Amino acid sequence: MSPTASPPTSSPFPASSVLMVRPNCFEFNAQTAETATSFLGAKIDESHEKALLEFDDLVETLRNYGVNVAMTNDSSTHCTPDAIFPTWLSFHYQHKGVALLYPMMAENRRLERRRDFLQKLSLDHGFRISDIYDLSPLEKDGEYLEGLGSLVLDRLNQVAYATVSPRTTLEALGRFSQYLDYKIIILQAYDLNGRPIYHTNLLMSVWADFAVVCTDAVANSQNQSMLRNRLTKTGREVITISMEQMHNFAANIIQLQNKNGEKLVVMSERAYTSFRAEQIQALSKHGKIISVAIPTIENVAGSSIGSLINPIFLPSKVARRPKGSLKKPIPKKKTIPSP
Repeated sequence: MSPTASPPTSSPFPASSVLMVRPNCFEFNAQTAETATSFLGAKIDESHEKALLEFDDLVETLRNYGVNVAMTNDSSTHCTPDAIFPTWLSFHYQHKGVALLYPMMAENRRLERRRDFLQKLSLDHGFRISDIYDLSPLEKDGEYLEGLGSLVLDRLNQVAYATVSPRTTLEALGRFSQYLDYKIIILQAYDLNGRPIYHTNLLMSVWADFAVVCTDAVANSQNQSMLRNRLTKTGREVITISMEQMHNFAANIIQLQNKNGEKLVVMSERAYTSFRAEQIQALSKHGKIISVAIPTIENVAGSSIGSLINPIFLPSKVARRPKGSLKKPIPKKKTIPSP
């Protein structure tokens, strides 16, 4: 049987703690390039070294603004070109702290799933993980759902938005809904080249009090209106962007809060320069705008800030154990039931 869904527990939103993964071998990923081609830029020499500088600058910037960054290094055992984007994992307050693992399309992205990341969060950073739900067995049936790339979550209303693509399939969406009791809004959306948008978080983002969305990319006017109206009815300010802005990662941004409860809107420099003055003014109502230049990461990988930062929605442990006491391991994974 599948896990029994529970009502959402009151949680701090937006997140004040995030997971980030420092890459071991960041480079052009041939296994994902076909689906991401419309968002890729020019190839860059010494991309790994340049990406590390951009990554470290982003981590330092977030910490300087009071965000708790749980940073971990990628494994040196395998070459995982996209490990800098920890979208294979999401965190949820349900059941006193759930971690959910996702089925990834590319074989080298499947190597990114590492249990020791969860151990570090639990043992070293003081987060409580009560259950691990594992959707990755769907990979053997050719069903994929690439976590917080494929899904844009309205956590306050238990709604998940998803664009169908080779990396986001209907069967996997249904299983996600079954596990966490989210209502799924399925969209058909296309980029400037008429290709399915490979990840939903390039089309839109939904945060505590605002949403950014490229409605022009959605397949028909009826669905465009439905999406805009649904977001507006949740009480959020809806900031609509153009197709060109979408290709400059204007939707791939994130809202966080720092240790003092001050809201931050974090984006790449490329996304920031694509926004019009009135859009920047609208965004600034929802937090201090922080922009960081990550041109190497964006050009080589075809994604941006919103995919680099994985918000941690987990409760903290009530108390730390005395020094020298046994550390209880996090629970075993729960695999998805047979259909």
